[in-house]
Amino acid sequence: MSSQPRRFAILSIMRTGSNLLQQTLNAIEGVVCHGELLNHTNSSLHPMVCHLTEGDNPIISPALRKEHPQKYLDAILSQTKADHVGFRIFPEHHNPTLKAIVEDPSIHKIILTRNLLESYTSLQLAQQNNQWLMNHKGTRKPWVPIVIDLGEFKNYALSNSAYYYHILSRCHNTNQRTTPIEYSHLNEPATLDRLLEYFGKDRKFVPESMTALRQNPEPLEQKIKNYAEVMKLLKRIRLDTWLFQ
Repeated sequence: MSSQPRRFAILSIMRTGSNLLQQTLNAIEGVVCHGELLNHTNSSLHPMVCHLTEGDNPIISPALRKEHPQKYLDAILSQTKADHVGFRIFPEHHNPTLKAIVEDPSIHKIILTRNLLESYTSLQLAQQNNQWLMNHKGTRKPWVPIVIDLGEFKNYALSNSAYYYHILSRCHNTNQRTTPIEYSHLNEPATLDRLLEYFGKDRKFVPESMTALRQNPEPLEQKIKNYAEVMKLLKRIRLDTWLFQ
C-alpha cells in the first residue's frame, strides 16, 4: 500500500443511488468511500471520520469543515488508510471545493446520474415522508402521489443539466478520465466490473453488505398526480427526450 491513497469523488445530486454506490465501493478490498463529507446540514462529523479527531488529529472538526473545507477534506483523505479513498459531493455542499475537484486531475471522477424526473420525484417523496434511506431491515413508509410544480421542476432540470454538462465538458477538455454510472445500472455486474477495473481489484467483495434498497419502485405515473401535464410541458419545451436519456 502506498503512503498516500489515490483519491476519487462521486459527483452527483440527491436521490441518484449514491448511498448504494458508496456501499458497493466500501465492499471492495482496499477502497474506502466516505459519505457527504462537506454536507453542512449535518452539525456533527460523519461517523466514518470521527476516529480521526482523536490523538494527533484534533483539527478535524465541524468548525474546520465550515471555515476551511478544502483543508478539512485534505486532512481526512490523507489520513485514511486505504489504497483508494473518496467521498460523495453534491452541488449544494460547497461550490468552490466542487469546482476545485473538477479541475484536479489527481482526483478520479465517478459521475452518477439519473433520469431527472425520477430523481426530482424521489426527492419530493422523501421530503414528504422523511424516509431518506431504505435497507433490508426497514419498512417502507407510506406516501401519497405528488403534484409537480411545473416551473419549479423546469428550473431543477435545467440547473442540474448544466451541473452535469459542466463536469463532463471540463473533464473532456482537460483529458481527464471519468467513470460514468447511470442509476438504473447500479446493480448490474458490468458496472461493478468497470469499477474494479479502475481500482485494479478483483471480485473480493461482500454482496450482503450492500443493504440500500430502492424506496419507491412504482412507475412515475403512479407517483405523480399531474403526470400527463408534466409530460406535455416537457414535450413542449423539448426536454422529454433529454430527460429520459
